[in-house]
Amino acid sequence: MAPAGALVLAACASAGQSTAGPSGAALSQEAATVTFLGRGSVTSQQSFEELTRRFTQELAPKVTVQYTHADAMPDEKYQVLAAGGSTPDIFFGTVANYKVHIARGIAGYLDELAKRDKQFKEAD
Repeated sequence: MAPAGALVLAACASAGQSTAGPSGAALSQEAATVTFLGRGSVTSQQSFEELTRRFTQELAPKVTVQYTHADAMPDEKYQVLAAGGSTPDIFFGTVANYKVHIARGIAGYLDELAKRDKQFKEAD
């Protein structure tokens, strides 16, 4: 859980308002809101909600995660949100459309963030 938390918190960091977190990245001490679009079954939805609850309670009490669940057509929902200028911070989409989202500039690779996170293990 720490690597994902560190990645999300690193994205929320602002200059002059941070301390080092478990990954070595600067973490914001200010309140932040992160939007998360998930997909899948009811079981997946419950898992995402539990993970976001644990994240905010155990790692980032000043972070609010606004979770939205797309049980049908998640990639289409993501594209509509992006077209409206409100792309979620986190999106659990399908592999089939990932490169399309990258090519359109509405998603990005996390390789550089993962490299900075000392606790991240690709095998995880």
